[in-house]
This record gives sequence, structure tokens and C-alpha cells, in this order.
Amino acid sequence: MLIGIELGDPLENLPLAEEMLTLCPYDVVIGAIHTDGVADYYFGDYSQTPEQELHESLVRYFNRLCEMAEWGKFDVLAHITYPLRYIIGDYGRAVNLDRYQQLIDRLFYTIIRKGIALEVNTSGLRQKIASTLPDEALLRRYYGLGGRLVTIGSDAHRLRDMAFGLSETEEMLRKIGFTELVWFDQRKMQKMPL
Repeated sequence: MLIGIELGDPLENLPLAEEMLTLCPYDVVIGAIHTDGVADYYFGDYSQTPEQELHESLVRYFNRLCEMAEWGKFDVLAHITYPLRYIIGDYGRAVNLDRYQQLIDRLFYTIIRKGIALEVNTSGLRQKIASTLPDEALLRRYYGLGGRLVTIGSDAHRLRDMAFGLSETEEMLRKIGFTELVWFDQRKMQKMPL
């Protein structure tokens, strides 16, 4: 049994995040952003949100991801398109990620430089958004920029969701060109062939 922790929005309370890192000999630390600095996207109602407000929220979100990546005291960057699970998946709002490509590229370059793995989160495959987080297009971009460190997470909050979508996600990664997955033991990266 491996021990891990997900630090959600760690820069909101950096002293607490730093303290959490000392509480246990973790095998893996996951860094995640769930808010745009105001509220968790899970709780949002995006049915009537004006386009400009939605755009500004996503700019803040991707900037927060970049800031957390620069901090870098984690092993895996989680579900970088988390807001889309709700904005697109639950409310059917169109989001053109091309508008955020410069920020996303900055994020990718940072995690590549720091040796942080990118999580391919399969939770979207069992939800209305019906894609991994990030999706194939962003994974192709990451690969094209030189990113090779990927791990798969099912974001299972229930036993029946453990490893959901694993096979199809591995197949997608192979199709892109990835040849291995990473995992962590005592915060040391391990690799295994896809």
C-alpha cells in the first residue's frame, strides 16, 4: 500500500501546505487547483455566466496552475482541465482552449523543466464531459513540447470507480507516442512500460 496526498490549492495557505508535507513519509504528492481564487468550480452554476466572466475565471485558473507548478513541491500535476468537467460537462458551455494555449504551454514547459508528472485523469470518461482531463489534444501538445512523464488517475471516490477508463486511456497514450507511465515510491519516480 502506497501513501499519497493531494494538496488542493496549496498556495492559498502555504504554511499549512508545507506542514502537510512533513506529516507523513508520502510516496506521492499530487498538486491540484480547484478554484479560480474565488470558489471551487464544483459549486459553480455556469448556465448564465457571461462569456467574459467565464474567460477571466479560466485565465485566473490557468495562472494559478502555473504559479503552483513554479512552487513545484509535488510530484504529479492533477487534472489540469478540472473546470471543464463542470463548465462543459454539467452546463454544456463551449470553451475554446486555444484562448489559453499560451498559459497552458507555460504550464507544460514548467512541469517538463521541473520533472513533474502530468496526470491523465480518467474521471471525465464516467462523467458527462466524456473525455480525460486533459483530453487527447492537450496531451498531444504536451508530448509535442517534449513532455513524457504521465501517470493515470481515476480520481475514484468510490470503490467501483477505481481504475475506470484505464485501458482506453493507455491506448490513447500509446497512439500519441507515449511508451511508459510513471508512479512514485517514497517520492522517487518509477517507470513502467505502457
